Amino acid sequence: MTPVNPLEPVSNASTDVSTKQHRSSVGVF
Repeated sequence: MTPVNPLEPVSNASTDVSTKQHRSSVGVF
């Protein structure tokens, strides 16, 4: 996992949300 980048909190949050949604869509991954 990449550490939280204080310079890009929006991008980090967006990526985190996308990852969670992708995992939810795939199911157990």
